[in-house]
Amino acid sequence: MTVDDATAFTGRLEGGALVVVEATRFATGRKNAMRTEVNGSRGSLAFDFESTNELVLYDAADPETKAGFRQILEAESERSAADASRWTSIR
Repeated sequence: MTVDDATAFTGRLEGGALVVVEATRFATGRKNAMRTEVNGSRGSLAFDFESTNELVLYDAADPETKAGFRQILEAESERSAADASRWTSIR
């Protein structure tokens, strides 16, 4: 690649939460990634367009013995996307 395209910016929401957005075309090992991640004091949730049938979740309320990121896979179904029962949690 002859052009290294990258950008990043930060902002603050009305409630005081910090927002960080970054984008790049030259991240090593990425196919054509577009990942959305929300991080907060109660956990993190990520969605990646390279893996459209899964979410990655970290729940800060989990006990220490189960702490860590977990993969949540979409179950094939006729239910709406808003129906939480179509997602299956695995570790």
